[in-house]
Amino acid sequence: MLLVAMNVAAQKEIKVNSARELIEAIGSNRIIVIQDGCVLNLTPILNNEDFFDRDGFGWLPNYYPERSGTEELKVSCKCFDGRMLDLIGIRNLTIRGGKDCKIVVEPRYAYIFSFYGCKNIRLERLTIGHTEEGYCEGGVILASGCENLSIANCDLYGCGTYGLETASCRNVTMEKSIIRDCSYGIMQISNSSECKFIDCDFFRCREFNLVTLSDSEDALFRNCRFAQNQGELFMLESATRFENCEIHHAEDQEIGNVDSENFIADKATKVIRDDAQLKERKIGPKYAPERLGNTSSKEIIEAIRKRYAEVKEMQKLRKEAELPPNQTVVTSNYMAAGAGPVNDVTTYFYLGDYDEDLNRQIYAVNFIVRKYNVGATEFYQEFLFDEDGILIFYFEKSDKDETRYYWGYNELVKEDVKGESLTDEVNAYRLSQELLNAFNLLMNREF
Repeated sequence: MLLVAMNVAAQKEIKVNSARELIEAIGSNRIIVIQDGCVLNLTPILNNEDFFDRDGFGWLPNYYPERSGTEELKVSCKCFDGRMLDLIGIRNLTIRGGKDCKIVVEPRYAYIFSFYGCKNIRLERLTIGHTEEGYCEGGVILASGCENLSIANCDLYGCGTYGLETASCRNVTMEKSIIRDCSYGIMQISNSSECKFIDCDFFRCREFNLVTLSDSEDALFRNCRFAQNQGELFMLESATRFENCEIHHAEDQEIGNVDSENFIADKATKVIRDDAQLKERKIGPKYAPERLGNTSSKEIIEAIRKRYAEVKEMQKLRKEAELPPNQTVVTSNYMAAGAGPVNDVTTYFYLGDYDEDLNRQIYAVNFIVRKYNVGATEFYQEFLFDEDGILIFYFEKSDKDETRYYWGYNELVKEDVKGESLTDEVNAYRLSQELLNAFNLLMNREF
């Protein structure tokens, strides 16, 4: 494992309540928060050529323009029956919806968001789709040549082709999200790696190859459900893992290549030949802002501190009882350009449980400590996870600077900075996922 400390610019938070403000705000190193109840129709502003006639923007009349280069651009691009938004070269962008937020476009053949050569993009708590369903060309989200795309608690619906399309992308994660009512299929993944779908539902899509994966690596569906889809469900030309998934598909519809070596399913994954309707569960945008319920930020922070104390006490008791410490230490020593020798030590603390389906022990991390240096400056980080493996606390210290983040149900509830901020919440979370992925590769053999 090679973890290199990077200086990432702090993200500026911008609140918006109109389509014009949203497109204006989109750019690198931004957290855009859409106000509660906003329905943002992008089409009127995408049709405004004067709005896009300036630096950092573009107006393309071509139906199929070439997208190339690394210059950061927001482009209104011609499609068959209107215009769509192309985002090129954007870095470190989060678009977060408030309660009951929706982003739509009118052209049936337009993608709502097309990302080209972008990195560290996160969409949260959004309903995204078309005002009128299309058929041939426009999907919901398209990503090409992108890295670190995250979609959380979103509802992608009613598109002409697919809810999600990726080409030549790395590290795409969709969690607690929905893809529904699409006219070609659910998703099309090509020449991409590390695409993960966690706690997602896919339903009422039609009518060709619904889930297509080709020339891709490390694809995973975990705790996902498929139902009421029409067409050939799986066209898996690349190895794809399914863990604890519930797959419903009617007897009169083609199921696809579930008997091939590319369909790698654990014993908890069920394939059921029926047309059953899924029972609603707490995923998608409408649950994201409400999951805190009546729990106050103070109560959440108290619970996190209690969890922290319990984990520390558990480590202490194991040591006193002379039990195995249940920890793994990964040490990396390397030369960093401009910084000299780096000593990077990551310690994982975890619990183990025997998985009868896999016939082996599975380990779940509850705490990570990382110590490293950049030149003469030393850094110390802590990551605390809840019982479901979700990050709830982050701490970093260097000299006199300290940064703490507290999360509750995927919501940041408190930021505590002393001195200079050492990292932002998004990059703290992303680093935690990179460390967990490294641990799972090493200890749980999740190749």
